[in-house]
Amino acid sequence: RQWVGVWIRGRATLRDGSGFGVGVPRSVDRLEVGGLAETRTELPSSARRRTTAHAPAVKLRIVPDRLVVSEVFDSVQGEGPSVGVPSTFLRLGFCNLACSWCDTAYTWDASRFDLSKELASRALGELGAELSARSPRNLVVTGGEPLLQSEAITALLTALPHRVEIETAGTIAPTDALLARVDQWNVSPKLASSGNPLEKRRRD
Repeated sequence: RQWVGVWIRGRATLRDGSGFGVGVPRSVDRLEVGGLAETRTELPSSARRRTTAHAPAVKLRIVPDRLVVSEVFDSVQGEGPSVGVPSTFLRLGFCNLACSWCDTAYTWDASRFDLSKELASRALGELGAELSARSPRNLVVTGGEPLLQSEAITALLTALPHRVEIETAGTIAPTDALLARVDQWNVSPKLASSGNPLEKRRRD
């Protein structure tokens, strides 16, 4: 089946499109990007304006008890059924695609950006405290590709009361735990114009 559209509490709204994408290696808990070793305590200027805490210097890798974060900021949701809703955005690092027109390439493209400066590995407790302290009760988890960090996202969300949306390219199937917790799935399948080969863009 080709899954395209919006997931709400595990129910999919199917629309015409080019598929749900292809899976990624399962050993993502040890994934490191571009051979990078350490993050820095200083975040880029865009992130400094939007987040209140800096992470200690640790390796940029996917682990179950930390999240690799690009930025945290409050805004108004501009896409999907919840357009216009005041929201906190949690933008995560890393992506399994490489779209030619990506406007958040600083979350994954080590050839153009210094990811040790753009990203920070953050402890779930500290990150959850920041999210809880912000006013919006709608949390939008975006990226990058958030589902690369599914295990840590699930752990984070168990401690938060927010209504939750996840924005994804649809190339990684959500876990049962996330389907049970997330209120809305904003799925953006990638077409040939993205520059990604078909086998990376779709999952049959």
